[in-house]
Amino acid sequence: MSKLPAVIPASTCPKTSLHAVKLGVDADRVDAGAKLDHHDKLLPLPALLDVQGELADAMTPTTADHAATWARMLVGMFPASGAFRDEQHAKVFARGLAMDLSEFPADIVERTVHEIRRAGGAFVPGAGDVYKHASRLMDERRRVARGAAAQVDEHARRAEEAARPKAVPYKDQTPQQRAEFDAMMARLKAGGGLKRVPADREPTPAEIERERQRQLADAATLISQEAAE
Repeated sequence: MSKLPAVIPASTCPKTSLHAVKLGVDADRVDAGAKLDHHDKLLPLPALLDVQGELADAMTPTTADHAATWARMLVGMFPASGAFRDEQHAKVFARGLAMDLSEFPADIVERTVHEIRRAGGAFVPGAGDVYKHASRLMDERRRVARGAAAQVDEHARRAEEAARPKAVPYKDQTPQQRAEFDAMMARLKAGGGLKRVPADREPTPAEIERERQRQLADAATLISQEAAE
């Protein structure tokens, strides 16, 4: 008996097929509410973009004519006298089935019909059962696509993090930077706050945020200094 192609065929999705297991695991983690972070090993971004391109093609719906052909083929596998009231009933059922199948890629449509035929049932399956069968076959492609998207997002997050200015260790600061740092620490220890804005008015939200970011950066410098010591 001939073997049906994989749900993610290596012939048309070589990169996806190669990395499907890893990407599927990452998708399951994300589905469970977790997020990828700096501990996770990512595929190179070019490889991920290739995967997304392959999956975009592999998830493109078939044509209406193709879906109709395979819907009629499925209906023709069951005796009209037993499955349908008459020929008109069979045609109406096939048209509805074709509309459902037209949401799926061509190879998923064909595989759905082949697998239902091989199941050897005595009665024609309901349209909902056919749709669910095709959806189950599509689930793995959707799952791998979610894993690839999660890795691409983590690449973007790491790139953004790398672009942020890094705190300069105290030992590497200029005399002016050290003086500013020492003054800032003195203010913090004394309970001082927003001393870098004029004292004769209330600070604006933008000034408050800038000061907060400076204090966070300076605190990070202090941590680096103490760790070095």
